[in-house]
Amino acid sequence: MGLSRLAEQVLRRYYRTPSAVKFLALLFLSSLPLTFIAAIVVIAIAGIWYSGYQLSEIQTEIKLTFLLAFRINLFLHCINSIVYFFKQLREKQLEAEELKRAQIQAQLQQIKTQINPHFLFNNLNVLASLIMNKSEEANQFIESFSEVYRYILKNQEQELVSLKDELKVMDLYIFLLKKRFAEAIKFNISFDEHHLENTFIVPATLQILIENAIKHNIASSSKPLSIDIVINSNTLMVRNNHQPKQTLEKSSQIGLKSINQQYKIICGKEITVKNQDDYFEITLPVLKVENYEVFNH
Repeated sequence: MGLSRLAEQVLRRYYRTPSAVKFLALLFLSSLPLTFIAAIVVIAIAGIWYSGYQLSEIQTEIKLTFLLAFRINLFLHCINSIVYFFKQLREKQLEAEELKRAQIQAQLQQIKTQINPHFLFNNLNVLASLIMNKSEEANQFIESFSEVYRYILKNQEQELVSLKDELKVMDLYIFLLKKRFAEAIKFNISFDEHHLENTFIVPATLQILIENAIKHNIASSSKPLSIDIVINSNTLMVRNNHQPKQTLEKSSQIGLKSINQQYKIICGKEITVKNQDDYFEITLPVLKVENYEVFNH
């Protein structure tokens, strides 16, 4: 068993294969020479040196020793394979549990960001003002408001959502924010249509990042908050000019941590954060998925 461990360590260090079956087969084959060498040592010590037999006198015993060494090696590798696959299964189960916890955190963050009393109060305040002024935009505001919530409720249990759908809802969400902040907030969204094909992100990612920018920065007509969203073939970048509030709300950073954790588990990549003197930037991967219904289920 010690020889198998030695061969396993050598293979893991110098040979990487994506197949567990190939790895175990190579591990078995690479340990056979070590096993036969050990058998030769046993024969040399016990049969020739200690008992004084000539090599020609113990041909049958040599064959039996090699056959026994092969069977022992095979038996130990069967046990090793069972242990290996059980460990792999356990790791997959732990990853699934981590993803579930990340999704729960994301859902909680969506509730805190979108359905908290301040958000409702601000939007209802804007709506009341539009109604009192008999603005024709009141109906449009109500429709946009309801569409955003309908989208959140529909996709809150999905692992990924279409980037096209997310951008459509972003238009409605930005409309709500523009009615609240007017010229105090500006948006610039840049992308090519072909970059959106079969492209997906974690639900409500853009909303969380925009709310994060609004929460921590001044947004006024004299110092407008500018938010840029740039989509490339493999990444999505959200950047805002850095003008922090003098009195900052205490931040737990649950939103950013949750987004990062989900991306790390789903695709093995992490978001990147740049906090400079004049801007704050978050870049996250976009995922290319051919069959998105199968992925989500």
